[in-house]
Amino acid sequence: MMRASLMLLVLAGAFAASPTTTSPIAAISPVGANDTQLDAARIKYANILREAILTTVSGMIDVVAGSGHNLSLSNVEWNATVDKDVGGTDALPPDFKDMLAQLIPAKAQQKAAFLSHVLGVVFRSNVPLDVAYAHVMNGNHAEYTDVFKNHGDQLKGFGKFVESGHGFGFGFQLFCGCKLIFTTGGGFGGGFTADAFVGTQGGLGGGGGTQAFVGGLEDEGKDDTPALNIGGGGGGSLTGSGASTDFGQLIPVASMQDAHSRLIGPQLKKCPSGMLSVVGGGGAGMGVTVSEGDTVTAYGGGLHLKFTSSEAAANDMKCGGKLLHDSSNNQGGSYSAISNATSACRSQCVSAKTKGLSEFWKCTCPCTKNAFQAMNLTFASKMLCQ
Repeated sequence: MMRASLMLLVLAGAFAASPTTTSPIAAISPVGANDTQLDAARIKYANILREAILTTVSGMIDVVAGSGHNLSLSNVEWNATVDKDVGGTDALPPDFKDMLAQLIPAKAQQKAAFLSHVLGVVFRSNVPLDVAYAHVMNGNHAEYTDVFKNHGDQLKGFGKFVESGHGFGFGFQLFCGCKLIFTTGGGFGGGFTADAFVGTQGGLGGGGGTQAFVGGLEDEGKDDTPALNIGGGGGGSLTGSGASTDFGQLIPVASMQDAHSRLIGPQLKKCPSGMLSVVGGGGAGMGVTVSEGDTVTAYGGGLHLKFTSSEAAANDMKCGGKLLHDSSNNQGGSYSAISNATSACRSQCVSAKTKGLSEFWKCTCPCTKNAFQAMNLTFASKMLCQ
């Protein structure tokens, strides 16, 4: 069965692309924005989440790569996006709109907390790795759900039906030359409804996965199998949660610090100067719909983020474009091509779904892996279909 967290990692990895210079917040002028107050909240949402992802990834790199390497995320491209199908916010009462404007960045803070917990529990603590991702979700469930419950309880007092949801994913890869050494990613999402009659209801879920590879640097890792292969997650309603680890995990180390010492650090010492690269990205989306009689108001937006270390572009050229997967050409695998491939595999395997989720993954995983390999995506050969 394909690892659930690896699918999150694949989806997050789709955001990796060619580097540009950092985009300051003042340069953002999204098309279609129609409400100054909510637009400000949406840009704050993107800004909070951007900083949280970059801070978390930098912390993860410090743990797995150690000191003495030039792996700062010097090339960053990002923008705050806005949904096209928005409108009607001018009809909302000012105090109600104030609460929506508070909810939007609160969702980003919720995701930022998840990122902080993943960094602290999975990468920096001594919590056993096989349960670390599950521990993040179960151990912090109350904090995550409080965002929904508190804002939902405030909004339901206005006599309107409010629906709100969001999700995000992130991931990055560490290369020596053309060889993939380490990769990790994760995601988190949830939503709620608030109504004066039924109260506040909703749920959330999240998780992540990590792989590390060993072997000779000269073979570009073509035949490598993971030396470290972990993942897990959890989720639940606003009142309770559950969590699990992935099947078929391989955990030869006690902690991420141990992984650095035994698996990753020795390879980095052998890596020639200037050949280390970090490539990654993330994306997020959120939306709010307010219904009152025949009137519907909608507002939404998100974040698009790409980042690399300073040597990534030069190393990508040496590797024939395998590192950055430039979305401007077909060889690298554009975002639309990745989406089309996964959709085609799901359609192809829909009949297997009637036999259970396990059979569905047994069908979709090899299909997706083959499609990604045909796009020359480096991580595709590392996908495990068990």
